[in-house]
Amino acid sequence: MRCIHCQTDSKYKERPDGRCPKCKREFAFEPQQGAKFTDSVFQHAIDRISAEGKIAWGAEHLRYALQRRPVVKGLYLIPLVLFIIIVVIVGMWVLRLPMVEMKAAIVPAAFILFVAFCFCMWQSQRLSQPRSLISEQEFCIMLDRWQNVHGTPRGLIVRNPSSTPLKGSDPDLADYSFDRAVICDRARTVDLLIANNFHFENNCAVLAFKGYPERIFATVKAMLMRNPRLKVFVLHDATPEGCSLAYYVANDPSWFRGGTLVIDVGLRPEHAQAIPGFRHDEARTVPAGQGVDAAEAAWLSRHSLELAVIPPEQVIKRLFRAVSAPINRSDAQREGFLIDRASFKVQARASDGGADSFG
Repeated sequence: MRCIHCQTDSKYKERPDGRCPKCKREFAFEPQQGAKFTDSVFQHAIDRISAEGKIAWGAEHLRYALQRRPVVKGLYLIPLVLFIIIVVIVGMWVLRLPMVEMKAAIVPAAFILFVAFCFCMWQSQRLSQPRSLISEQEFCIMLDRWQNVHGTPRGLIVRNPSSTPLKGSDPDLADYSFDRAVICDRARTVDLLIANNFHFENNCAVLAFKGYPERIFATVKAMLMRNPRLKVFVLHDATPEGCSLAYYVANDPSWFRGGTLVIDVGLRPEHAQAIPGFRHDEARTVPAGQGVDAAEAAWLSRHSLELAVIPPEQVIKRLFRAVSAPINRSDAQREGFLIDRASFKVQARASDGGADSFG
């Protein structure tokens, strides 16, 4: 096991006290004693979701990163190469046989190739699937252990809640003007966007539907409702509540009912096809309506998918792409709002997200 501090690779017998034999720093995890991950795997997952320390991230992103198999260059070519080798070997064997024996060998050769093909396909699918799911309780134990040994990881979002509303002595936020707003279904999504300065860099208010951030929620919401040029983007998980959120934002009199342009940019059931292996299986009855069609209702009755499965940098860049794209107001609206199905379905490029987003 490799030490993340001095990179020394040690055997189990060389670290009986759970410390690196060279630098004497403690290991957080010991696979020989049942840990699912080594310190190196945990650190690499942190590096991936933080873009090497450039992105603020939430604990839920790390949990999904640990479940996601790291992309190893050429790894997925191994089953294909193996199958090609088997084809060549079987072909050479058949061609070396006399003509009479060659005809008799066709059936067993075909059977061998069929078995080899099925095995290689299974291996390819296995390599592309996430690791086994990690429960929230199990992950919290891992993260606590990591922080006790190595300290709080760089970029981890730690909320400092404040329920005190704005007072007259505070800066007059009500005089500021946003022409765009992102309404989220979860407070943790708001934390991600604010921690990465999405609101500043895109002149965009960011709120959670249920009243977060508490200190500024009422003031910012009132300010937004006075803006006739406002565009509202709704970001959410693929859950019954999430997929109905744009409907409520567009039709609830206490929100933006009456002419404000509302665009749903969040995850919907169709996005699960592009993000395989991370859906949660559930059993419930979800009726169609209120922003959810019959096919979506059927899927949501059995499954859900969290926005946190998408790495933080991709969430920010895809949202930037969504709020920056031209909007065709003549598009057909579903129950008072538009649905942007493309922005979160396709991987964002390096140019998406603004030049200074992660400097």
